[in-house]
Amino acid sequence: MWWIPGGLLGLLPLHAAGYHTGRDAQPRTVLDCVVSSYTPTLSALADAIKADAVQADAVQADADTGAEDGMLLFVGVPKSPGLPRLPGVSSDHDLLTSRLGLRCRALFAEEATVQAVRSALPSHCWAHFSCHGQQDLTAPSMGGLALWDGTLTVTDLSAQRRKGELAFLAACKTATGGATLQNEAISLAAAIHYAGYRHVVATLWSADDFAAVEVTRMFYEDLAEAGGLSAARSAGALHSAVRRLRDDNRELPSRWMPFIHIGP
Repeated sequence: MWWIPGGLLGLLPLHAAGYHTGRDAQPRTVLDCVVSSYTPTLSALADAIKADAVQADAVQADADTGAEDGMLLFVGVPKSPGLPRLPGVSSDHDLLTSRLGLRCRALFAEEATVQAVRSALPSHCWAHFSCHGQQDLTAPSMGGLALWDGTLTVTDLSAQRRKGELAFLAACKTATGGATLQNEAISLAAAIHYAGYRHVVATLWSADDFAAVEVTRMFYEDLAEAGGLSAARSAGALHSAVRRLRDDNRELPSRWMPFIHIGP
């Protein structure tokens, strides 16, 4: 099921609606009935579905940018200036570099500068960001990812079209748009989706650091079960990870509700 919320409705976790505290034989929750995805607009969903059909489950190397099929760019910033430390970033780094080996390029800590990330993104069809995210409900285009030496903004992410499979934004508020109707489709996640990454995993609000680590681990373990990463299975993989986290944290909905999938 695809959700296309408008205005203030876009700030709510529609995929998590229902009664989660009980363990009924027939659960009364959206999460137990359907796999949810979001899309900023119908046209964005149509474009992503069209690309899915044409490209099947693989992206061909882009001769203009030198993009390599299946290469993942990991961007991890455990400590940004003026922001709290994120101990889970190192766990994400160890997980992805050990699982993917040479198919993962890591920009970690002081290597994760705004310029380095801008330069590296066009040549990677997979991207994973583990860092702080920042968003302003009154000026959503000013939101961004807190890197080592500054902020990678919504404008930066949407400035260049690229051919990408999946971007995992393990940072706070990456799917948070504006509180006014005209800005409803402006968010970090929407920007990188518009820029060409067909599948995006993002958060609706501040995410618990260790919950994000658990979702990341379960998500990539699920995608890699078939012996190779498959972006087409990302909605189901995130759904499964969130359900498992929910089952262990029914009394703490803020731990599992923020994570959403955007795309076909």
